[in-house]
Amino acid sequence: MQDLFTIKKIARELNGLIVGAKVNKVFQPLSDEVNFVLYSGKSFRLILSAKPSLARVSVSNKEKENPLVAPNFCMLLRKHLLGAEITSVSVFNDDRIIAITFTNKTELLDSKTFIIYAEIMGKYSNVFLTENGVLLGALKQVPQGLDDKRVTLTGATYAPPQKPEKLSVELKNVKSVLNAFSGGDLKSYLLNSFHEFSPVTAGELASAISSSNDKVTAFVNFLEKPISPVVITSELSSDFYAFDYKTVLGERTYFSSVIDAQEFVYSSKENAEQFKTVKNTVLTPLTSHRKKLTKKLALYSDKIIESGEIEKLKLYGELITCNLYKLKKGQKSAVLTNYGETVEEVTVMLDELLSPQENAKKYFKLYRKKKTALEMATKQVLELESELKYLDSVFWELETATTVLDLLEIKKELIVLGIIKEQNPKKQKKELPLKPIKYVVEGYEVLVGRNNLQNEYLYQTSSRQDFWLHVKNYPSSHVYIKCQGECSESVLKTCAEICAFYSSANGGGKVSVDYALRKHLKKPAGAKLGSVIYTDFKTILVEPNKHFAKQKTDL
Repeated sequence: MQDLFTIKKIARELNGLIVGAKVNKVFQPLSDEVNFVLYSGKSFRLILSAKPSLARVSVSNKEKENPLVAPNFCMLLRKHLLGAEITSVSVFNDDRIIAITFTNKTELLDSKTFIIYAEIMGKYSNVFLTENGVLLGALKQVPQGLDDKRVTLTGATYAPPQKPEKLSVELKNVKSVLNAFSGGDLKSYLLNSFHEFSPVTAGELASAISSSNDKVTAFVNFLEKPISPVVITSELSSDFYAFDYKTVLGERTYFSSVIDAQEFVYSSKENAEQFKTVKNTVLTPLTSHRKKLTKKLALYSDKIIESGEIEKLKLYGELITCNLYKLKKGQKSAVLTNYGETVEEVTVMLDELLSPQENAKKYFKLYRKKKTALEMATKQVLELESELKYLDSVFWELETATTVLDLLEIKKELIVLGIIKEQNPKKQKKELPLKPIKYVVEGYEVLVGRNNLQNEYLYQTSSRQDFWLHVKNYPSSHVYIKCQGECSESVLKTCAEICAFYSSANGGGKVSVDYALRKHLKKPAGAKLGSVIYTDFKTILVEPNKHFAKQKTDL
């Protein structure tokens, strides 16, 4: 709810929270977001975002990656604001602009004042740094001509954007507007009269004052109503409000501050957008790779179909050899008798420029060539089918991934396979690997691989006497029971249910799960990550069950 009505309450909270804090660090994790690490007895982060869907000024403890190369605006902020103290936070120009004032010392210990203007205006959101009213820089460069009456170049005087021609919520304006209301849609009337409200807030206000005899008092009481921040979530959306909006339907979650409610909503949106972005960086090359393999498979399959008549080539060569005495150079064809399972007359085409011996040699040569091509095509088809089956497991991993870390693990797997090219590997930060899911079942430690990288890791590090489980004929997690070759049927059943849950067969109904000792597993030469073959196994039929209560924290 980023209308002026709510932003005023956020600015008031920020003023009480961050005034007096000093700037320890400044970094720019995204092209349209800057973060200040502040300290006032404890460290926390001030977020200034100008991303259209996430524009806000907020406080968070969530850590974000600091880019290796700082953008120009970030360097400008560091130059002027490192070590500065925040002295005030307020709404500027009675508009959706939060002004944050900083005071800093120069090398000569002179005091300097800087003001950041965070304009929270949807796709026109921006962050400006000023000194004495003069623009020093902007987070986003505004193309000239977007607003002919406003110059946003460095060195120009900062001027706020033009406000809509509506009234402020001063008492005299409230009285005149309400006295002039002659009936109709009160929500639309309020929305068109005051620039303070969004449609949702106007609707809530209309509901609050429509049933009151003293509409002016009801209006003023609405403006001064004590906050009770809430996030209201429905099937279609989730948003935060300064207090419980009765006109908004959905599940309610209450918070101690508007800032916390705001950050809960926007962090969730941010995580969802990041998840979608990272997933697309994995899904796009993976889909492209599968299309290439599918196309290759079709080509080799066609070759196998085309070479289905190769035995006839051998037969023609043999018939010519057996009937050399009947044939002579210059013939275009010959009808020869085939004494096979049934006696039949076969018409053999001949090259009239070649002798009978040369024609027989030609057929045998063509037969060997096509047979070799058939063998190669058959081998390629088997390899391609195996690789496509492996890719199915990776697609399943993508579909079941729930966090960005899950996606990054899958991306790492595809980098190892060469499906995704690693960009600047020397410059990238090393991330702690995501660990397998851990369960404890009747005292036994049970490990569940989240992806093929982890399945490979568990295969390499498990004991020969551990039990291994995998869903039959479906992509699934590899499950290992650390039991030294002995565990009860109830343990095996529970672990099989867990394995079935972490599989593509988790769609209802019973699932067949194979289990064997780790010593009966083997990794063929050249096999993909997490791929194994196994013998001496048994199968158990179970219903998928996550057994969440038995799940423990990651290793």
